[in-house]
Amino acid sequence: MSNRAIAWSDDYKTGIKAVDDDHKSLFQEIATLGDMLEKNESPDTVSQVLSCLEHYVEEHFAREERFMVQAGYPKTLQHIKIHRRMTQRVARLRQLYSEDPSQIDHARLSRFLEDWLTHHILKVDMDYLPYLKGEKSGSSAVDAALLAQEHVHVSPAHKDVVERFVHILESEQEVAKQLSSAIVEFEDKLEEQELAMARELFCKPGDGDH
Repeated sequence: MSNRAIAWSDDYKTGIKAVDDDHKSLFQEIATLGDMLEKNESPDTVSQVLSCLEHYVEEHFAREERFMVQAGYPKTLQHIKIHRRMTQRVARLRQLYSEDPSQIDHARLSRFLEDWLTHHILKVDMDYLPYLKGEKSGSSAVDAALLAQEHVHVSPAHKDVVERFVHILESEQEVAKQLSSAIVEFEDKLEEQELAMARELFCKPGDGDH
C-alpha cells in the first residue's frame, strides 16, 4: 500500500475545521495501516489498527451526520446510507483479516481506500458544504431522528403492512415462529453476500472459498 497515493492535501479541505480534522485523521489512520502492512507487522498489531480505523470511521460519520441534520441538508438520508455501507465494509475487512491475514490483497485494499477517500471527500462531502456554511437553505423536513440506528424510514404506502407484520411477530401464532426463522435465514444470506462482496474488494484472486 502506497502512503503517497493517499496523502492529505489542501484539495480535500472543506473549510470546516471539525470535518477537516476528521478527514486528516482518517488519512493518517489509513497511512498507518499501510505502514503496518508493508512492514509485515504481526496480525494482532494490524487488527488493532483496523479496529481503530473502524471506530474512527463510525465516530466521524456520526459527527458528520449531526452537522447535516442541523443544517437541514436535503440529501441526509442518502448520505447516511453511503456511510452505513462504508462502515459495513470496514467491519467486513476487519473480519476477513481476522479469519486469515494472508488472504488480504494489499493492492486491492489500497485502491479501495484511495478511491473511497478521494471520491467521498471531493465529491460526496463537498455537496453538503453550502448547507453547513449557510450558503443554501436547509430543509425543515430533515429530522434528528434520522441519526438513530434504530430508526426505520417507511413510506406511507408500506406503513400498514409493516405494522401488521410486527403484530404477527409479537403474537403467539405458529406463523410468527416461521416468520422469525425466515428473517434469520434472510440475515444469514445477506451476511454471506456482504462477505462475498468484501472478498472481491479486499482479497487475493482465488481466495473466495475461504
